[in-house]
Amino acid sequence: MSGSHKKRAVDVSVRDETSSDGLSDDNAMETQQHEEIQVDFEGRNPIDSDFHGIRQLLHQLFLKAHVNLSDLTNLIIEQNYIGSVIKQSDIDEDSGDDDDDDVDPNDVYGVTSIINLTDKQHYECVDQLRNLLREMCAEHGTDQSNAYVRAMLSDTNTVGLLINERFINFPAQIAVPLLENAT
Repeated sequence: MSGSHKKRAVDVSVRDETSSDGLSDDNAMETQQHEEIQVDFEGRNPIDSDFHGIRQLLHQLFLKAHVNLSDLTNLIIEQNYIGSVIKQSDIDEDSGDDDDDDVDPNDVYGVTSIINLTDKQHYECVDQLRNLLREMCAEHGTDQSNAYVRAMLSDTNTVGLLINERFINFPAQIAVPLLENAT
């Protein structure tokens, strides 16, 4: 999946068709330069160096929730046999691009994992997730859905919470490989 990182400049001409006196103004021609960047991504097992990237994505996901994100991040890394992170493919050393210095090989652009809410409930973060689900259902759900969630979160059922988060404005197509690698 790794490949060369190509950059291509695209010239776009912009013409201002009206001047202050309403006539065409040829001197108003501007040339703007836009860059199109080709980047390859790949799914990998979460490792310790992914901690800050995963935590940043979880913070984005649980913005106002009271969940211990550091513990949740450690749990995701601990169970690296489930789920994956999306990272940029290895950078070619001989590509010759100076702009590759800005790329951190540990940047995480997406994360998917499944947290077992039954077996892992002794973790503080999992207990907080369970409480968050109950609170949100009580606040936004019907009586029937509230009863269903409470029954589902009882100790007799095995329940998993799918965590799937990516950077804002990242294409939705990236979710497919993340979900395929989650199981």
